[in-house]
Amino acid sequence: MIHDVVIVGGGQSGLAVAFGLLRERVSNILVIDENPAGYEGPWDTYARMITLRTPKGLNPIDFGIPALSFRAWYEAQRGAEGWDALDKIPRGDWMAYLRWYRRVLALPVRNDTKLDLIEPLEDGVHRLHVVGRAPLLARK
Repeated sequence: MIHDVVIVGGGQSGLAVAFGLLRERVSNILVIDENPAGYEGPWDTYARMITLRTPKGLNPIDFGIPALSFRAWYEAQRGAEGWDALDKIPRGDWMAYLRWYRRVLALPVRNDTKLDLIEPLEDGVHRLHVVGRAPLLARK
């Protein structure tokens, strides 16, 4: 199988790119991440800051869909009063939101998959060599 797009990294940006492509009807995609499920990106691994620096209302990964916003998720967890009291988003809450975002959108993420080499082939296809697994083929 040749994927139209393979996204390397299943953190915040990788998930947003995947959802953006799906919204544009590019569905033959795969997201790969070297980390175990739920530990993509820095939020629950190596990040040291307590909160995000981004204002709580700024959330471009929801693509303008209110039900996908961090606010909607947070209010479902802690109520409107909790949202009103929130100043900056704690990094652990952000990671919990990203886990929910991935699950509710059923984004195609393959964890424990580390990219080792991208090998250009003919006709714009690339072979992605991943550690300990069969190579993947992708156009982009």
